[in-house]
Amino acid sequence: MVSLAITTIADMVAHCRLRLDDVLLTDPDELLWSESELQHYANEAIKEVAIRTLCIRDSGRNEAGLTLYPITSPANTITVDRRVLVIKRAWWNDTVLRAESEKFLDEAENPASAGSWRTDTTDEPRQFVLERASRQLQLVGLPTVDGNIKLDIVRLPLETLETGTPEIPQYYLSDCLDWMCHLAYLKNDADTKDTKQAANFSAMFTGKVGPRPTDLLIELDYHQAGRRRPRLYYY
Repeated sequence: MVSLAITTIADMVAHCRLRLDDVLLTDPDELLWSESELQHYANEAIKEVAIRTLCIRDSGRNEAGLTLYPITSPANTITVDRRVLVIKRAWWNDTVLRAESEKFLDEAENPASAGSWRTDTTDEPRQFVLERASRQLQLVGLPTVDGNIKLDIVRLPLETLETGTPEIPQYYLSDCLDWMCHLAYLKNDADTKDTKQAANFSAMFTGKVGPRPTDLLIELDYHQAGRRRPRLYYY
């Protein structure tokens, strides 16, 4: 259900404080959670929603270092920004690139040939491989001309907010309060730490937003989709 009362980080902090029964009466020193702590929890909750729902899509292809990566020949590798969660599509200039499995390419090479997909040159790359752990995207072949790798991605929010409106859809903001409370009750202090409450709020959040994808689920998706399809997820 959309909560019209929650549209900004400040709204999230205020509603969370009420839910935690930590309302300012007379002395700011009496608060169990500071403003900056609740702002931090709000931003972490927003990120968690982005990871679980993949709700922030960026297909602009023109933001340097995020969706646009210049390549100077003969280089063919980039490091994808840590805010990228999923690569939906990729281009070399305006040519669509097909995602390929490094293992498949290695197995397909002719042992009798001196060539290799890693070192052969090409006028127009048409494939790429993705190394998840290092976040390295590598073109298949070394381009003979300079160009740009462009990405259509799902990502995390671009900024950590102290004020303003989060990037995720508004209808998720009330759900974020559960994750904020979960984190608040994990604060390592005698007056705040309550693992049972933290677990309850975590379960409520998962019930509304869904579980976080695990490496196992990603691996199953990879195998069920076909042997050549690489994993394009990060986390």
